Amino acid sequence: MKIKILLNDEKKELYEKKLIEAGFIISEEATVFLVEEDFKTNYLIVKDEDNFYMKLNKDDIICFESFGHNIICEIMDKKYRAKEKLYQLESMFDQTEFIRISNSVIVNINYIEKIIPSIGMKFKLKLKNGKTVEVTRNYYYKFKETIGI
Repeated sequence: MKIKILLNDEKKELYEKKLIEAGFIISEEATVFLVEEDFKTNYLIVKDEDNFYMKLNKDDIICFESFGHNIICEIMDKKYRAKEKLYQLESMFDQTEFIRISNSVIVNINYIEKIIPSIGMKFKLKLKNGKTVEVTRNYYYKFKETIGI
């Protein structure tokens, strides 16, 4: 069985060794994850359109968007596919920097160009890559609190 390990460096080697001894295969392609409760990362492994793996720095990521079971990770000029689910990505990155704005979108607040108020406790966000996304009512207050408005 393939397993992906998301642990802080000091624990990663120990668990990796024990899992390999137990017959597990450590792989970025795994569908089973071992994640430390307070694990935060500075990068993400994603796939490009040719199915090659890439390592993206968190500071380059503009947003994550879910389309069914596909999670798309956007940087300024490209889109990649992430293996993780949105709730996993939400917990992997600092929630003061990456904020969930709807059931299907997480944005990096450093890439918000404009916040446009909308009817019914909503906002439209124009991102620096030209994309427009909507903060839904369920995430309205958390968004305001995180942004400080």
